[in-house]
Amino acid sequence: MKKAKVIMLAPDLNVQGGISSVVQEYLKANLDQKVDLIFLPTHQDGSAGKKISIFLKALARFLRLTPQMRTTIVHLHTSQNGSFVRKFILFFIARVAGARTIVHIHGSKFDGFMKRNRLLRFLTKYYFDHADRILVTFPFWKNILADYTNNKNIFVFYNPISLSAEPYQVNGTLNILFLGRLGQRKGVYDLLTCISQNKEYFARKGARFILAGDGEVSQVRQFVRDHQLEGFVEVPGWILGDAKEAYWKSSDLLILPSYHEQMPMSILEAMAHGYPIIATNVAGIPEMVKHCENGYLFAPGDIRAMTFYLRQLCDHSALREKMGQKSQELVREKFANTKIVDQLVSMYEDF
Repeated sequence: MKKAKVIMLAPDLNVQGGISSVVQEYLKANLDQKVDLIFLPTHQDGSAGKKISIFLKALARFLRLTPQMRTTIVHLHTSQNGSFVRKFILFFIARVAGARTIVHIHGSKFDGFMKRNRLLRFLTKYYFDHADRILVTFPFWKNILADYTNNKNIFVFYNPISLSAEPYQVNGTLNILFLGRLGQRKGVYDLLTCISQNKEYFARKGARFILAGDGEVSQVRQFVRDHQLEGFVEVPGWILGDAKEAYWKSSDLLILPSYHEQMPMSILEAMAHGYPIIATNVAGIPEMVKHCENGYLFAPGDIRAMTFYLRQLCDHSALREKMGQKSQELVREKFANTKIVDQLVSMYEDF
């Protein structure tokens, strides 16, 4: 069978964020060998001038590809704000050129974004109504879009992850990892309040919290100093590569007390490494974290519940190990990158 021809539009693979992680997992599972893939990065971190330059280069290359688009699938990974603007421009060009289009929604606040004003309501509705396929990361989003567009071709595609080769093992230390953008949306200040209120307990347990990510790094470090949490909390900033893997190997569980999400890659990474998870019951998180099976779920802002579940897992190493094993089992069943890529290739070939 002839390979499907695909142009994939997404941020550069080095951009900090979930979409880049998703595309990296596609490539780890050899998507580029299973289809005729052109990956066009439309965004990079940096100054406004650099971001504009990267997009204009992507736009120029995309325009040069228009003569072959009648036999091409254009797969657009889309979030809110600037990501939507960039992808809408490219989507419109693809439609005029006769390409088949897949709109893949990722943004944690896209539902609020598309209803922000009359112009955005019009543009997002046009975007969804005219896409050949719409991909969402969890079933609740399918219900949202079903009320917003007449397009019936909406499919749930879970974010992919590669399973760690090493099973979870109880460490001699007790390291609790937070991984994501530091700020109120991810609930990091709720977590810091929890730590501050329970300093004696965490000192007795020898617990250490690693709050790794970009965003409000200096503000979080200041909170740590102001509340004398230096002995409990490390704030390394954004971590990548070997440094990130080292934190995974030395940690015991992941906590993510977010207020808004889609399907966080940090939770999938933790599950793939065989960790129990403590997280809020928002968006796609309950698709990944099964309460009392591979972790615990609580309502955003409920510091009391967060504290209770942290103590449960800090007190019981056997429970951490059991839940971590369940996490890896769920990855194999639902989220393995090879499984997701096979589903994606089948979709491409069914066009």
